[in-house]
Amino acid sequence: MKMMKMIRKIAVFLTLISASGVLAGQENDFGIWLELNTTHKIVKNLDATVNGELRTFNNSSQVRQVFIEGGLEYKLTKRFSVAGSYRLTSRREDDDNFYWRHRIFADLKLKYPVNDFNISARLRFQRSTKTYIEDLEDLDAAYLYRLRMKIDYDIPKVPLAPYIYYESFSPAFAGEGFRISKYRLSAGAEYHVTKKSDIQAGYIFQHDKDPKLRNTNILSLGYAVKF
Repeated sequence: MKMMKMIRKIAVFLTLISASGVLAGQENDFGIWLELNTTHKIVKNLDATVNGELRTFNNSSQVRQVFIEGGLEYKLTKRFSVAGSYRLTSRREDDDNFYWRHRIFADLKLKYPVNDFNISARLRFQRSTKTYIEDLEDLDAAYLYRLRMKIDYDIPKVPLAPYIYYESFSPAFAGEGFRISKYRLSAGAEYHVTKKSDIQAGYIFQHDKDPKLRNTNILSLGYAVKF
């Protein structure tokens, strides 16, 4: 009961934050994210992942970016793991053409089960480089810290797991102190098709501060499989 009360409080908190962003009168957009995630166990405690995603914007009338990402995850304990990955992105830039972007991720992950709930946290360090250059700053790599907190609930005797999460994005090495340049709030559910495959649907509210204020409402649809 205490956990359920906490979930409800968090849900109300996320709703209020989302509403405050919309009421602020900032630029708004809508997009759809379609993703495919695959995981393969190489040896004990070591998994390989390959993920692909397509994202739209401008009220879902145009493709914003398409990317493929591959990486490795190693479980140090049942609750703690480390991971690294590389993402190659084809992204629509200001001249309406697509250019490559490169990203490298290093992750620390923690999971803590509480009865039928799973509480997880991921701290991600991200390095990004562009091939579309508009000014001198675009020649430099950009670094971010990303923190995601997630709670999901495995409904007993039902192959459904609703979830909520919050993720913040903070520039690293910027020399201006800690600040959040973007955040995401999400609620959705995963449906367990089999023991090794899931489908997911969710809503994401994204608030950007850089390079300009923008709120984006996102419909997220995905399929995940282990083999």
